Amino acid sequence: MSNLNSVIPAITSKQLFAPELVGKTYYGEFCDCFSHVLTTNYSGLSEALFSVEVRENRCTYLSSALWSFESLDVLTTRDVRIDPIENDEFVFPYLMTQAPIKPIVDMVQIEAYHDAIAALHETDCLVVLGYSFCDSDYHIASLVRGYIETQGKCMIYLDHSGSQTRESLATKLRVGEEYLCNIHVVKINDKSLSAVKDFLLSDESSQ
Repeated sequence: MSNLNSVIPAITSKQLFAPELVGKTYYGEFCDCFSHVLTTNYSGLSEALFSVEVRENRCTYLSSALWSFESLDVLTTRDVRIDPIENDEFVFPYLMTQAPIKPIVDMVQIEAYHDAIAALHETDCLVVLGYSFCDSDYHIASLVRGYIETQGKCMIYLDHSGSQTRESLATKLRVGEEYLCNIHVVKINDKSLSAVKDFLLSDESSQ
């Protein structure tokens, strides 16, 4: 654990993901298309969805992040990029893995979910990118279900595998049949990605 303060900057560096590689992914394709991002990814890759000059505080990490550590002494978490680990301190990474029970440790987690709910309230269009709504993440599915069942809201699901339908997603999310019209599944190809991007950047979308 003695070298964590040197490891953390390395794995959270803005240069960890080379721009030329990110540019060929969803993240590069949709850069600056969103107002906010909710992610279960532990790394900082989601930051690439925003230009460097505007990316601060635009991502909410619902499953914590690589730079979040928990202190065994006080059972609280902190960002070790801001509050480094002391040499004699016993800490361990705090990552919310896929498990049916999600422990609440301190206010950091509560604030993350508060931010997520606030972001959902503010947007009319939720785009789901690279997330499958696994059974162990029902706490996230419940947020999305409440969103879909709100008047004036819609979800666009970018389906890379080609295996999802609005009915299958409604079943996963336990969304009522009367709200199926608020779920839109887009099969991924170059043409559909361009169409979604154009929509997100238009005045019709508040995402």
